[in-house]
Amino acid sequence: MQDLGPPIAPESICVAVRTNDLRKTWSEQLTRRSLTVAILKEDEAPGPGVRLATMHRMKGLEFERVILASVQAGTLPQPFAGQSQADDTSRAQHIQSERCLLYVAATRARDELIITGHGAASPLLPARERPDGPGHRAP
Repeated sequence: MQDLGPPIAPESICVAVRTNDLRKTWSEQLTRRSLTVAILKEDEAPGPGVRLATMHRMKGLEFERVILASVQAGTLPQPFAGQSQADDTSRAQHIQSERCLLYVAATRARDELIITGHGAASPLLPARERPDGPGHRAP
């Protein structure tokens, strides 16, 4: 049996997602599984429970463990509004902005970072971290 280490307070865990819609979905799913969820908002002090936030809200925060959820193609990067009329520079700036958002959210983890998703992995993840990429490390 694997030693999972000492238990940690739910407040030291944060689940981060890309959009407010995903935050709502994850809140419902976690609550359905009898977890207390505290949604992080700019103007409110959170109550007890596992923290849940959008990636934008993560800036300046730190948690022992961060779970980046729903990191898959089509979610991260977000589709670029007006993509059909956008020039290459605008598209590149959009992708860079999404990459920076992922980086900020990932670096909020002090001890452990877990990245989850379904379907095709986000193209913003390093190839070695994608299930279809070379050098993927299975759990």
